[in-house]
Amino acid sequence: MGLPSFIGSRADWDAEQERQLRAEFPRDEEGFFQGWERRYPTTVAGAIAELRHRGLNVHEDNFAQYCNLDSLQRIGRNYILYADDIDRLAETLVEANKISGLALRRKNSGITYAEELEGMRHVLDTRRQKAAEAAGVSFEEMIAAIRIGGIHDPAGKTIDVEEAKAWFAMNRNSAEFQQQMQEVR
Repeated sequence: MGLPSFIGSRADWDAEQERQLRAEFPRDEEGFFQGWERRYPTTVAGAIAELRHRGLNVHEDNFAQYCNLDSLQRIGRNYILYADDIDRLAETLVEANKISGLALRRKNSGITYAEELEGMRHVLDTRRQKAAEAAGVSFEEMIAAIRIGGIHDPAGKTIDVEEAKAWFAMNRNSAEFQQQMQEVR
């Protein structure tokens, strides 16, 4: 059984994880590869976080109700899950109609999980571009400053332009910033 398009599929999830890792490790294939390989196995908490992000309503309290714990590997007292385990659980949760409110909104709006992620990235990039323009710097400079932690980029909120201007005035010529600029370009 395949998952409905308003629920994040394995391909959708992997594509988003790859995009995020590539942004975290620009021009660093070894760093990207190490991050990619460390994704699985994951803990129960990691599996729950993935499933919730993909649009399924699962919590620590109901995890065992929908997951055959005997089928999972253990390290000591801790269960570990691989991508296949998480995908089986996703199908079980869909069959049980354990769909999150955000996924239902996607379904009712006729958009897919992947389309929503693309829209969110567009909004984030637009917000960052506007902040860069207001601070008098390029988009690439803003991204570099965010990556080294110089500019606070709160999710879903605007960047404090005055804070950004002050940071760039003090740090634009720093070695750390210049190195990050080389990686962004």
